[in-house]
Amino acid sequence: MPGLRRTPGAVRAVHDELGTRWLYFTGETETLFTENDTDNERVFGSPNTTPYVKDGIDRYVVHGETGAVNPQQTGTKAAVHHVLPVPADDSV
Repeated sequence: MPGLRRTPGAVRAVHDELGTRWLYFTGETETLFTENDTDNERVFGSPNTTPYVKDGIDRYVVHGETGAVNPQQTGTKAAVHHVLPVPADDSV
């Protein structure tokens, strides 16, 4: 099974067939990790197999639910969260 883990300045992805891959980033960022599992509680009304379902990244970024992502910085789904203030009539 593939796995993702936070390392200094990168997310490391390990896969049995594809080997190790890296996602590098700079600046002030947060890395957000969940499992790539459906939120069974919300969708089907049945128990989740993990507390960190794939909707967790949205719940963290959009709704501020800090408990929705894995604090151990591991999982099978990850995002690098950049907060970039952009002034009016400007671009990044």
